[in-house]
Amino acid sequence: MTRGATPLVYVDLIKEPPKTYGQFVAAHPARRFAAGAGAAYRTYIDNFQPWRVLIRSGDNYEPLFRSTERYFNEADARHAIELAFGPGSNVYLRQAEHGNVELRLAQ
Repeated sequence: MTRGATPLVYVDLIKEPPKTYGQFVAAHPARRFAAGAGAAYRTYIDNFQPWRVLIRSGDNYEPLFRSTERYFNEADARHAIELAFGPGSNVYLRQAEHGNVELRLAQ
């Protein structure tokens, strides 16, 4: 990519709020909560990780994929992004029939 060109990929860091109690119960209508829905919701809130990463296309801003990993704090999410997409990372496309094809050199 030349300097000044539109990036092909955007990495969005997103903070989502936890579900409300009503949303939590509605999302699990068939689930039986052993200790009751209130206890299950408290466990959900105690373990909720608000931060996630979304990868978007630079051409049309459509989501390419959302990370399945969530993070308790922003610093951990940013660290994961730097490891995966940071300027010091080597990125390779891995294909069994072609081996590793370098996509981007480390800066």
